[in-house]
Amino acid sequence: MGAAALCERKRLAVAKANGGSNPLHISVFFLLPQFILVGSAIAFVYNGQLDFFITESPKGMKTISTGLFVSTLSFGFFFSSLLVSIANKLTGGKDGWLASSINSGRLDTYFCC
Repeated sequence: MGAAALCERKRLAVAKANGGSNPLHISVFFLLPQFILVGSAIAFVYNGQLDFFITESPKGMKTISTGLFVSTLSFGFFFSSLLVSIANKLTGGKDGWLASSINSGRLDTYFCC
């Protein structure tokens, strides 16, 4: 989240320097740090957790434990959507942190909290 906040802060600075015009002149490789962090987290945590459930569960529980693993992922995605909705309502809707125009919003503040 911190890497995403730093990237968004830099992107907002470039947008303000260009007067908010689209497209912004910023390299896509600027997003690499946050994608590398998320990708490595998925590679290590998800694979390790799934391997643990498959190897350490009794034979009758392998399917249930794998299903519970996928359920925790879906609950996490649902909770993330809920947090976005709450942040949007608390910070002013279309003019808040998650504004309808990405250049007028404050995603960096959303990622820091």
